[in-house]
Amino acid sequence: MNMDSKGIHWNYNSEKHQMELEANGTDPLQYYVGQMRSPTFTTDSNSNTCLTLTWFFDTENEAHLTVIIQSADGLDIDFLMNVNDGSDGQWKTTNMDITKEGTFRIAIEGTVLSGWKGVMAFNNVLLVNKPCSEDVKTGSLWCDFESPEECGFHTSLPGDSTVWTWGSSDIPLDHTLDSPMGHTMYVDTDRKGSLAHLVTPSISPVDETFCLTFWFYMLGADVGRLTVYSMQNNNPGLPLLVNHQSYQKEWRGASVTGVVDISANFTVLFEAFTGEDNWGSLAIDDVKVTPGFCPNPSTCTFDDGLCLWTQSHTDDLDWEVVNSVGDLHDHTNKSGKFVTLRTGDPATIRNTAALESEPVELLEISCFTFWYNMWGENIGYLQIENSDPTFNEMILWQLTGPQTNASEWKYGSAPVSPAGTFNIISIVGEVNSIYETGNGTIAVDGVELKQGVNCDFEPPDAEVGTPAPMTTTPMPTPSPGYEGIGPVSDHTTGSGHYASSSRSPDLNYKTTVTSVLRSPKIMKTELSCFVFWYFLWGDNSKLILKVNNKNHWSRQGSQGNKWVPAKVNPKFKNNHGNLTLRAVLKQDHEYAYVALDDMFYYNVTCNKVDVGTNTGHQCDFEDEGLCGWIQVVEEDNADWDWVNGSQGVEGSDHSYGTASGHYLQLSSIKQGSGAHKMALLQLPLLKDMAVGDYCIQFYYARFGGVHTGNISVIVEFAGDITTIVEVNDRDGAKNWTLLQQTYTNLAADATFALVIRGDVGAASPNNGESVLAIDDYSFTNTGCPEPGSCTFEDAHLCMWHVEMSEDVSWQLTDGRESHSRGPHFDHTTNTSAGGYLILEDFDVHSGVVTDLVSSHIPNDVEGFCFSFFYSLSGDDGARLNVSSRTDDGTNTLWSLTGDQGPDWYYGQVGIAGSSSKGDFEIVIEGVTGSLAEGWIALDDLFTVMGECTILPPIATPTPIPVTTPLPPGDIFNCDFEMDICSMIQASSDDFDWVYHHSEDEFELPPGGYLLLDSNGHDPGNRAVITTPELTHKGLQCISFQFRFIGSEPGVLMLYFSVRETRSELEWEVQVHGEDSIILVDNIKVLSGGCPVQSNTCDFEYESDDDIYCGGYQSGKPTDFQFYRTYAAESAHKYGDEDHTYESAYGYYIVADFTKASEGGELATMDGPVVTESFECLTFWYQYSTPDTTLFRAICNGTEDEIFSVEVGTGSEWQLGAGFVPYYEGSVHVVFQSYFGGTPEGYVAIDDIKLHDTHYHCPVAGDCDFEEDTCGWTNTGDLEWVFSTLEDGEVGPLTFTNLMFVTPTDDLVGKTATLSSPVLPLVINCVQFWYKEVLDAPASLVAFLTRKSKMFGELSEIEFMAKRLEGSWSLGHNDGLTYLDDIDIDVFQTCTYVPPDAVPTTIPPTMSTAQPTVPPSIASCDFSDKTFCNWENIPGSVTWSIQNSSSNTHHVGPLMDHTTGDGYFMSLTPTSSKSKGVATVFSPELTPTETAGWLESYIGINTSRTFHIEFQGSQGDNPLANIAVDDILLIPAVCPENSGVLGNNTMSCTFEQGGTCGMYDDSLNGWALVVAATIPDHTTFTKQVAVEKTYGTVVSDKVILVKMGQPHWRAAQIPIYRFFGDKLMV
Repeated sequence: MNMDSKGIHWNYNSEKHQMELEANGTDPLQYYVGQMRSPTFTTDSNSNTCLTLTWFFDTENEAHLTVIIQSADGLDIDFLMNVNDGSDGQWKTTNMDITKEGTFRIAIEGTVLSGWKGVMAFNNVLLVNKPCSEDVKTGSLWCDFESPEECGFHTSLPGDSTVWTWGSSDIPLDHTLDSPMGHTMYVDTDRKGSLAHLVTPSISPVDETFCLTFWFYMLGADVGRLTVYSMQNNNPGLPLLVNHQSYQKEWRGASVTGVVDISANFTVLFEAFTGEDNWGSLAIDDVKVTPGFCPNPSTCTFDDGLCLWTQSHTDDLDWEVVNSVGDLHDHTNKSGKFVTLRTGDPATIRNTAALESEPVELLEISCFTFWYNMWGENIGYLQIENSDPTFNEMILWQLTGPQTNASEWKYGSAPVSPAGTFNIISIVGEVNSIYETGNGTIAVDGVELKQGVNCDFEPPDAEVGTPAPMTTTPMPTPSPGYEGIGPVSDHTTGSGHYASSSRSPDLNYKTTVTSVLRSPKIMKTELSCFVFWYFLWGDNSKLILKVNNKNHWSRQGSQGNKWVPAKVNPKFKNNHGNLTLRAVLKQDHEYAYVALDDMFYYNVTCNKVDVGTNTGHQCDFEDEGLCGWIQVVEEDNADWDWVNGSQGVEGSDHSYGTASGHYLQLSSIKQGSGAHKMALLQLPLLKDMAVGDYCIQFYYARFGGVHTGNISVIVEFAGDITTIVEVNDRDGAKNWTLLQQTYTNLAADATFALVIRGDVGAASPNNGESVLAIDDYSFTNTGCPEPGSCTFEDAHLCMWHVEMSEDVSWQLTDGRESHSRGPHFDHTTNTSAGGYLILEDFDVHSGVVTDLVSSHIPNDVEGFCFSFFYSLSGDDGARLNVSSRTDDGTNTLWSLTGDQGPDWYYGQVGIAGSSSKGDFEIVIEGVTGSLAEGWIALDDLFTVMGECTILPPIATPTPIPVTTPLPPGDIFNCDFEMDICSMIQASSDDFDWVYHHSEDEFELPPGGYLLLDSNGHDPGNRAVITTPELTHKGLQCISFQFRFIGSEPGVLMLYFSVRETRSELEWEVQVHGEDSIILVDNIKVLSGGCPVQSNTCDFEYESDDDIYCGGYQSGKPTDFQFYRTYAAESAHKYGDEDHTYESAYGYYIVADFTKASEGGELATMDGPVVTESFECLTFWYQYSTPDTTLFRAICNGTEDEIFSVEVGTGSEWQLGAGFVPYYEGSVHVVFQSYFGGTPEGYVAIDDIKLHDTHYHCPVAGDCDFEEDTCGWTNTGDLEWVFSTLEDGEVGPLTFTNLMFVTPTDDLVGKTATLSSPVLPLVINCVQFWYKEVLDAPASLVAFLTRKSKMFGELSEIEFMAKRLEGSWSLGHNDGLTYLDDIDIDVFQTCTYVPPDAVPTTIPPTMSTAQPTVPPSIASCDFSDKTFCNWENIPGSVTWSIQNSSSNTHHVGPLMDHTTGDGYFMSLTPTSSKSKGVATVFSPELTPTETAGWLESYIGINTSRTFHIEFQGSQGDNPLANIAVDDILLIPAVCPENSGVLGNNTMSCTFEQGGTCGMYDDSLNGWALVVAATIPDHTTFTKQVAVEKTYGTVVSDKVILVKMGQPHWRAAQIPIYRFFGDKLMV
C-alpha cells in the first residue's frame, strides 16, 4: 500500500522490478515523506519473525531510508532500520528480527528534503516465521564492518527509538583502514534522547570468562552514553562498560572482561543513548570477542600490533612497528616487534610522534613501566605523559639525547596518579632535534600499567611530574552534599556524576523542599522494568516514584550510607506514559540528602534483571522472583504470599520499614477453610558446600488469637530431613524479630536444600486469624554470632539495634562508602568491602550521644567478657563508652576519650556474673566531639562467658567491684596414687586412657598415672578423658605433668569446655604411630592466676602483682615500639602462634618495623631484674627483617651485650641466650631493636627467663639437655627422646641425655634429625658426647649447613640418626644411639674425634689459604693500630682502626680476623659523618712485586707502577659497617688448577687469563673474554668470564641491576663413573 503524500511517492519500475522513490516537492526547506505499507501479518510468542529487505540508497544531500513496524491501524511502534548516508553504491541486504506478539504492518519510509537528488530503491521483501540468523559463533567473534552484511549484527531491538547504521557518517577516518573509505557502525546523534542497540550474533562460550575489545569514537560535549552489556537467556547482565565522555577527534580502544554461564549462548549489546549535542558523533569499529580474561589495560608487547594504543592525529609523525632497527632487536621476544621513531626523512626538525593508550580508570596510584632505546646524535626527547578528562597533559617522565648504545634496552618506570574519570597515557618522542638529517633511533617495548602499585622513577633523573602521595583508597570530596553528608562518589564509576537534592537542619525553616525528576514519554512496549540506584539520608527524607502521576513506589528515612538499588515494574494503563521521581525533604534535625544515579529501563520483567544484590544466599523479597526461591506445591496445602506493607498485616517490611517494602506472608484467612494450613518454601540448592558451620538468619513476625502459628527451618541432605530450628510458642511476635540458627555441615562438597515451613491454624471466631511473615533472609559461611556478637558483614547488624539521638546515629558502612572519613578497611576482612559501624557527625552536633544496643543476654554466674575493635580518631572531645543495662539502671564499665589514631585497636571489658534470673543489654555509647574531621568506628563485637580484665587499662572508668570472691585452695587435685579421681572417659572417641600403677616396671616410671599406649591403634585415632564438672567461677590455674615415650609420639592437647554454668578440662591424644606411650600425672586446678616468678615473663596473664617486664604497650601503637599482642589479633601478621602455648591466642611482645620512620630508630623494652644469683638469660624471639641491623639484649646503663643478632632469622621462634654480668645496684635486662631502613618485618619476644648458677647456659647452640632441648628441634621422620645415664655409667657430666629409639624392624631407613637453633656463620668446632650401642643397627652423622634467613646467611648443625638393616628388639628405654652435652665453639678449631669419624668428603676450609711467599709492602694486618704503608685519604667520611664491635653500633665484627684480639680497618656512620665515600691508598707498587695474580683473584695487567685504593661507600643506614683486615699482596700464583685433576678436586675462576687446561672440543664457540657482558661470579665485575663468542643470550634481569642483583648460581654435580686416569667435565 503506497501512502502517497504531496510531492513524493514510491513508483514500481517494471524493467528493474524494484520500487523507487520519486520526489518532486518544491517547497523550500520542506521535508517530504513517502511511505509504503505492507498488508497486516500476525506473529506469536513461540518464534521470531524475520524481515529481509534488499535496498539501494545513493544521495547527494540529506535523506533517510527507514523501516518501521506499525500496529494494524498504522501507528508507529518500533524502528527496525534507519540509513542516512547511502549504501556506498551497492545493493545491500538487511535482516531484521521481529520479536513482538500481535498483528502488525511493515512501513518502508523515505524522507528527503526539497530539491533532493539521488536514488532510493528496494526489492525482495521477504517475511518468514523464523529468526533471521541461527548462526552461532563458537567461542570468539571478530568484525571490522567493512562488509555490508555487518557480520550478522542486529542493528536494533524492540523498543529502540533509532537504529545503528552501517557507513562512514561524518567521522573523517574509520579505525580499521584509517581511511575515509572505511566503514563503521554509528548512531545518528541528531535524534536527541534516542535509544539504539547493536547486538552481536550468538556466541557459544568455551570459557566462563570472555574478553571484549572494540574501538569507539565519541565526540561532543553531550554526545550521549555508550553502555555495553552481555545477555544470556534474554536476561541482560550488569553493565560491563558505561561511557559518556567525549575523547576529542580520536578513536579510542576499550577492553572489558565478562563472566557468563558456560551452558548457554550469549550475545553482547552495545546500547547508545543520544544526548543533547546534535553535532557530535558516536560510532564503534573492530569488535572482537575471545575466550578468557582481557590483558591489563595499556599493556602491550607490540608483537601483534599496537594493542589498544592509538596513533595520535595531532602530531607530525607515526610510530613504526618493526622487528629490528640495525643491531636493535625486540626486547620482549627476540623475534618479536617494538615501536620506533627514526631520524631523517620524513622527519624534520622538532617533529614529534605520540602514541596514546586506551582510557583507563585509575582509583589509586599506579606504575607505568617500559623498555626504551635512545641512540644517535640527532634525537630529541622521549616523554611519558598523563592526560585527565579535560585532556590537560602532565609530563611525568622525560629523557633527552642519547641514553643507550645502538643495541641496548634500558628499563623505565614512572608513577601515575589518578586524574579523574579516566587517564590516557601518552608516549611522545621527538626526533631531528637540531638538523633535518642525522642518525638516531628512539624505540619503546614491553609497556605495562601496574594498577595499585607504586614505584620510583627509573632512571631517577627522568622524573618531571611528582605524583601525589600514595593512598590506599580514593576518597573523593562529596559534592554537592552538605558537610560530608551524601555519597562519597557516584555509583557508576566512583568518580562521575549523579543527581541530588539536599537541605540543611534549619529548624526555623519549616517549608518542605520538593525536587522532581520526570522522564520523557515512554511507550508501554518499551518498559517492563525500571531500575535505578538511590541514596537516602535523613529521618524525614522521602523518595517517591510515580507512574502517570500516581504513587507506585516509595522509601522513607535513612537507608544506610550506601547506594541502594531499586527495581520497579511500572504498569501503564495506556500505550505510553512517564515516570516521576520526587524527593521530599521535610523539616529535620539533621542534614537530609537524596541522590539518584544509573537509571535504566528494560523491556523484560524485573525478575530477569540482575543488579547483583539478591542471590539464593541473601534475599530482601523486593523482587517478585523471590531470589529464585520455590513455592513447593506437592507436599503442602498452601502458599506464601508476596505482599507489601499496605497489603499485609505487618504494615511495613523489615528491609526498609515502609508500607511499599515487600515480604512474604502466610495467613489462615487468605488460605481458606480447613483445620490446618502448611506452606513450604524451598531455597535454591546449595552445592559443593565445604565442611564447617553456616548461619541461617531471617526476620519473622507472628499474629494470632489462640494459635499464632509455627515457623521452622528444615535441612534436606542425602535423603534425610532434619528440623534444625522451630519457633512454636503462643505468645506471638508482632514486631520483626531475628531468628538465627547455626547449621554444621559434616560432609565435604555437600549438596543440601533448606526449606522454611510455616504452619497456621484455621481462622474462626473462637481462634482468630493466624498470620506469619518473614523478611530479609541470609545464609553465610560462618557460624551465627552469639548474642552480643557481630562482625557487620553481609550488611547485617546481627542482634544489635541503634537507638538514635535527635541528631546523629551509628551507620553501617564500609571502606568504600564512608563519608570521606573513617577507616579505609574494616577489621574483620581487612578490605575496603568489609562492613563496620561509624559515627561521624562531629561539627554542629558536638556532645550528642547515640547508642548501639545488644539484644537481651541472660545473666550467668560466670559473667561475660565483651571484646571489640574500635577506631577513635580526629577529635580530643569524642568519647566511646561501654555499659551494661538492666531494669535497675546502667553501669558504665569502659570509657575512652580523645584521639587514639586512625587504626583499629582492641578493647575488652568484663561483665560481672550474677546468679539472679533476668537479663541485661550491652550499650555502646558514642559521644560526638567538636571537630568535623573525626569519627568513631566499631567492628568485631564478641561476647563470651567468663570475666576478663579491661583493655586498654586506660579505659577503666572506676574500679569495678568483684561480686564473686575467689574461693581459696584447690578446685581439683589428683595425683593418681589411688585411682583416677572420678575422671570420665569420653564415649565419642576411639579408645580409652588406662590407669596404671607401677612399682618397678621395665620402661615405665614408678607410681600411679594415666597411660595411653598407641600400639594397635591407627593414625588419627583419638582418646579423650575429662575432669568431673567444675563449678568454680573466675580465674583458674591448671598444672599437670606429662611424659612421652617412643619413636612415634602422638599429639597431646588440652581443652577447656564451658557448659552452661559449669566447666571441665579435657585431655585428648591423637595417634601418629604405634610406637608411642604418653603419660599424664599430678593434675591440679587452683583458683587464681598461675604463680609467676619474678625472673620470668611469658606475657600470658598480667596483673599489677606479676608484671616483671615493662616498657611495652597493651594496645597497638602508631609508632615503632614494643607492644603486647597475640597472633589471632594481628591476623597472623607476626607469626602463627606464641611460644608459650603454641597457640594463636597466646600473648607475646612485638615491635613492627613498618611503624618506624627512619633508619636507626630504636625500640626498647625492659626485661626482668638481675640479681647476684642469676647468670644466664634465655628468651625466644622471631627476627624478620631484610636489613643488616641489630637486635640485642643488654643490661640497663651499660653497653655490655648479653645477646645480639645482626641479620634476620625468619618468622620461626628461635632461642636467644647469653651470660648476664652482675652489677651492684638495681640492674635489669633491656631489649633493643634498631630499625634498618626497610619498612618490612618485625621482632617478637616471648618466654623471657633468668637462670641461676646451676643452669647450663645454652649460648650459641650449647646444650646439656637437663631441663629442655635449648632450642634444638626434631625435624626428621622419627624423634630423639629423653633418656638418663645408667648407674655407674662413665660419660657426660650431666645425667639427662637424648636417645634414638627404633624397636621395630619396619622403621628401617627412617631418620631422627636433631636441628640446632640458628648459629653464627663461622663455626670452628662442635664437641659432643655420643654412645652407639654395640651391634645396634644405626648410624650417626653430624652436618653443618648454611641457611639463608631473610637476607642474612646463618649456620645450622644437624645430628641425624638413621635406622639401618638389622634386628633390634629392646624396648623404649634402650636406644640405639645417644647424644649429650653439645658444645659449639666459634673461636677455637679442633680435630676429628674419634679419627674414624672423618666424613668421606671433607668440606673445604672456611678460611683463606695462607700464602707461602713473603708479603709485600702493601700487606697490612693492622696489628699495630696503624694503616701500615697505606694512606687514609681525608674525606666526608674516613676509615678508622677498631678491635671489636663496640664502636660499630654493634653491627661490625666481634674481633679481628688475624688473631682474634688484634685490630682491623672499619667504616661506620657517625652522627657528624653519616654519608660518603672513604678511601685508603696503597704505597707505590711495581709490576715485579705483583707478577701474576693476587690472592684475592684480582688481576693487575700493567707494566707501570701503580697504586691500589680501597673505597668504602656509606649510605643512609646508620646501622652499617664495612671491615677490612689482613691485606696480602704477594707474587704467588692463585691456587687454581693447572689442568691436572689433583686431590680429587678442581677449581677455576678464569681470572688468570687462561682456562685451567679446559678446552672447547664441541666447536660451539666458547671463548675466554676479558670484557664480559655480565658480571662474573668471582669478582662481580665485567672483567673475565667464559661466554659464547657469538649468539650470546643475556638475561634482561641481569643487565638491570636495579631489578635484582645478578647472582651466579653454584652447581654441585656428583660424578659416579670414571674412565681412565683423567676426568673431563
